[in-house]
Amino acid sequence: RAGDYVCRYGGEEFAVIAPDTSRFAAYAAAAQIREAFLHAVDSAAPPFPVNPITMTIGVATYPEDGTTGNELLQMADSRLYKGKSAGRDRIVDNDVAAPRVPV
Repeated sequence: RAGDYVCRYGGEEFAVIAPDTSRFAAYAAAAQIREAFLHAVDSAAPPFPVNPITMTIGVATYPEDGTTGNELLQMADSRLYKGKSAGRDRIVDNDVAAPRVPV
């Protein structure tokens, strides 16, 4: 969407800022991003030398998870690391790192 922003947040981390997005819509967007990424990895030519390549996403929404940008980034980052410690390759949009979502 025109009002959304994507930026590099760390070495291999990115932030997607999507104003006026519900938790359900944020999860759906994360799933679409993850699916597109994994499709690009699978169809890369030449193939990636490291396999498997996975994507873990932490989701935070306003105002449920924070009311400032810093609070939202901290929550998303916390959820990202919960997903990584739970086995990677998943989307975490609450404080439970559910099993990975198949693509």
